[in-house]
Amino acid sequence: MKRIWSLLVVALTIASLLAACTGGGGETSGDGDRKKVKLIVGGNVQEFPEGVTKDDNFIMDYWREHSGFDIEIEILPLEGGDEKLNAMLVSGEANGIIIKGGTEWLANMVNQDVLEPLDEYIAGTSLENVYPDIQSAATIDGKRYGILMPDAIAAQGAAFLVRKDWVLESGMTDQPKTFAEFNDMLKKFKDRGVVPIGISGPPNGAAFSPFMGMFGIPTEFALRDGKVVFNPVRPEAKRYLTYMSQLYKDGMIPKDFSMLNGQSLQEMFTGGQIGLFVLDYPWPSKTIIPTMTEAGADVKFMDFPTGADGNPSYSRAYFPIGPSAAIAKGTNDVQAAVEFIEFLLKPETQEVTNYGIEGQHFTRDGDDIVPTQEGLEIAWSVYFKQLATPEEWYNMYGVMAEWAEYYYPVERNSAKNDVDPVFFMPPQPELVAKKIDLATKVDTFYTEVVMGQRSVDEFDAFAQDWLKSGGQDILDGYTELYESLGSPTFKYNEYPVGDKYTGANLFNGKR
Repeated sequence: MKRIWSLLVVALTIASLLAACTGGGGETSGDGDRKKVKLIVGGNVQEFPEGVTKDDNFIMDYWREHSGFDIEIEILPLEGGDEKLNAMLVSGEANGIIIKGGTEWLANMVNQDVLEPLDEYIAGTSLENVYPDIQSAATIDGKRYGILMPDAIAAQGAAFLVRKDWVLESGMTDQPKTFAEFNDMLKKFKDRGVVPIGISGPPNGAAFSPFMGMFGIPTEFALRDGKVVFNPVRPEAKRYLTYMSQLYKDGMIPKDFSMLNGQSLQEMFTGGQIGLFVLDYPWPSKTIIPTMTEAGADVKFMDFPTGADGNPSYSRAYFPIGPSAAIAKGTNDVQAAVEFIEFLLKPETQEVTNYGIEGQHFTRDGDDIVPTQEGLEIAWSVYFKQLATPEEWYNMYGVMAEWAEYYYPVERNSAKNDVDPVFFMPPQPELVAKKIDLATKVDTFYTEVVMGQRSVDEFDAFAQDWLKSGGQDILDGYTELYESLGSPTFKYNEYPVGDKYTGANLFNGKR
């Protein structure tokens, strides 16, 4: 496996992690017999430098020369990109390949009959059996609607960043290991005059999943006795809400947590106003830890303590599937679009797309790819690498590079535990629609209970209402689907700890 030097990772990772993906089609162009394909991709913060445009750059030059296609690329706006894509699909304007993360969007679009089934077009091609273990998640009603890539870094979940210096100054000699010690730490932070826990979002969301994990319910859906269950309506959730509402009452979390966002919390944390900052994903820590260390603060990743019953606790892990490629219904030449997707996944295409041109953007040192100075200045290339294979993603941004110090501390608290089975099963448009319809009911109830606007004693009635309002149909549908698949065992991908990983950002500073 190639190893990518950390400078390349620093130059490109933030841009790629922010990307929201989308995509194209095919028709005969006016340029002889060359066919035209259209690719629609998600927006990003990166700007093209002078002399470089989305249509005129070395990646597009390589694609056109080596694929035999004339290629048009459309970049969706960073804000409102999903809405624009949906409008394009429904109106028939999305004439081509669509690249976007995850699979739930596939179910939504199939439900609106705006995607092409791919079975007849990919039969006999390399796409028919690419990453076969996950392709069932793009198969709806027996038809394949997407080409899925695994997420190379799947077991990433929420993280605890803590002021280690304040923990030690309080008289504790180590990070809290138990539920009782954890609550004692929060009280010490409160006595210090700071907000003990910096957290935002709905109390059943990703950031709150470590606290839900302390009661054994970190995931949204779970498997129990061969059945799919919905954790937010299980009895353990009532205990969780009782605990969180008490934390809120005691001033342990911000009074306006439901209105805050990650950026505002980050500013509070770096400004010395928060003792424990809860990230719903690890990547901002790459900026936070060095910045605060330089300012004289000692900030580390803290392991989750044991839960309320003394069992190990863990957070919700992210979706195990990365980008997916689909083709809009009504695309002029679906076969051409399929051929272009094949081209994008070729190793030589992946190399140029992800690293640049050898000798100009990188050189080789054994198995290492070493970026040149020019290679460090192509962050704009994020728009073109949204269908990176997991191998290349892993090489560029994963555990073998500098990001290991910010990824592994999170994986150790999320991998090897409960997974959400719905992530791994084929999306069901009808069930997805019902789940979306009921989402506000759950978010609202959880938020109002934690903020003291409703009593936790109303939980049983809430749970029954969720089940009667379509929730039981959702659980029955997913259980039936799970059984039809042979009741498999699902797990997240894990990669071995790389040699360069030291564990320096862990509370005790060692792996």
